[in-house]
Amino acid sequence: MSELAGYMYNYTTVPLYDTLGVHAIEYIVNQTDMQIIIASPDKASVVLAMKSKLPSVKTIIVMGDVDEALKTKAGLLHVDVVSWTGVERDGRERPVHATHPTEDDIATICYTSGTTGTPK
Repeated sequence: MSELAGYMYNYTTVPLYDTLGVHAIEYIVNQTDMQIIIASPDKASVVLAMKSKLPSVKTIIVMGDVDEALKTKAGLLHVDVVSWTGVERDGRERPVHATHPTEDDIATICYTSGTTGTPK
């Protein structure tokens, strides 16, 4: 659903595969200057633990419940943490007109591990 919403509002989506490891996540987030990450609660904790190496990250949207410990840690790191259900609610209450992409826009950047070195 988040990927389709990204297409609708002309955001470039960049999947993060935890199977690539935290070094790959750091590389991908920094190379793409990623500001918003959508993650499960456990992966949101991983991203917050890496925040000092991820200066562009401003918001984490959590799929599931956001507990107080996660909110507190995020606040100390100056990261907004919101729930996916909160995003859905906000969209219903305050809809925003879509900014559809053009043929020159990038839809998705998808990295692969390759065989050696950083993701490609």
